[in-house]
Amino acid sequence: MPTVRTRPPTQFQWWAVICAVLAFGGGAHADPFLNLTDAFADTKQILADNGTANIVVLGDSLTYQANSYLPHFRELMQNRYGNAGAGYKGFSLWTGAGFNDMGWDKTGLDIDKEPHHSLDGLWDASNDEPSWITGNSNEAVYNLDVSSDRVEFHYIKKPNGGRFNLTHWNGNSGTFLTQIDTFANDRLVETYGYAFPPGTHRKFMITPMGDGWATILGANNIIDAPGVRIHRGANGGWGIDNFLHRNYSFDDQLQLLDTDLVMVWIGQNDQTTHFQYQYEPKLRQLVNRLKTTLPDAEIVLISSWNSATTMQRISDAMEAVAAQESVGFINIFETAGDRDFFESNNYLKDNIHFGHWGGQYIGQLLFDAFETNGASLTPEPATLTLAAVGALMLLRRPQWRSR
Repeated sequence: MPTVRTRPPTQFQWWAVICAVLAFGGGAHADPFLNLTDAFADTKQILADNGTANIVVLGDSLTYQANSYLPHFRELMQNRYGNAGAGYKGFSLWTGAGFNDMGWDKTGLDIDKEPHHSLDGLWDASNDEPSWITGNSNEAVYNLDVSSDRVEFHYIKKPNGGRFNLTHWNGNSGTFLTQIDTFANDRLVETYGYAFPPGTHRKFMITPMGDGWATILGANNIIDAPGVRIHRGANGGWGIDNFLHRNYSFDDQLQLLDTDLVMVWIGQNDQTTHFQYQYEPKLRQLVNRLKTTLPDAEIVLISSWNSATTMQRISDAMEAVAAQESVGFINIFETAGDRDFFESNNYLKDNIHFGHWGGQYIGQLLFDAFETNGASLTPEPATLTLAAVGALMLLRRPQWRSR
């Protein structure tokens, strides 16, 4: 009988098996999620008790833009748990608030100007110089979300604060409501609340009185009903440094919104090579600031999608901080698909940002992660097993024979 022998696996072949097993769940690898059961527990309990859960989402243009995942995530959450209002929106010409050009020191997208006010850097201020305020140019009409029953203005009080009149603008006429004095010995954020009478326009006219700066940050749009209220704190081009630069108003607003859960989706603007090594300590600094400001709230870090290989280090840093600080983590980078996947499914409207279908896809992914405490992000175990077994079987096939 001829002798049949098989060649032992080469070092390269064994390495291929190890890589396959690691890649498909057989060893150390990036986790699809961390700590989500604990991170979502309090919010879920509030909703189970028929209360109102306030979720603040901090992010960049992927969160800010109209075609982002956030409107879809909000809709899914409110359809499931109840609509408690559209939440906080910053005041700016970019937000559709209706502020005119003259008399207002406006901020907008891709801007983070001093004094680094607010959750998102979107705010408007007017001063008392006649060259800035001429004729009716000091008036601004703010159009609120049409679904809101009432609104809470967020404005700055400070030593040089001025006054402004607030008028309910109902079509072609207005009803004077109050004059707000923003002077204070210290700097802080205050609110003014107003409930709209049924059947009236949801608009305000804001008129600075010309005796100091009046700074308005935004408004919390509220429906007095149990359910979910999601507050957007995002701006185009922002990354970790922008949120670390926020002044006292950032912390004040987080508290005024009764925040129960903070979701942090950043990273696309933090990819420079020299910066990646600094990312982990800076992210830990932001997490600790949020913990100090909101000791009873939970935090979930969300890595951005796999737009480039440089995003890997950002995602790894988020995972490390989530593990060290015992906060939640959703690994969009690993679980949502790569660039080829997003492009082939028509999920992008440009090189980075989601189109309508991409926003729906990511919104559904986040909603499912909330519902399942992350289980929806994990590949099927059978798929992992078959892949690993298949790799091992390749090494058992005869490689050569001698007779």
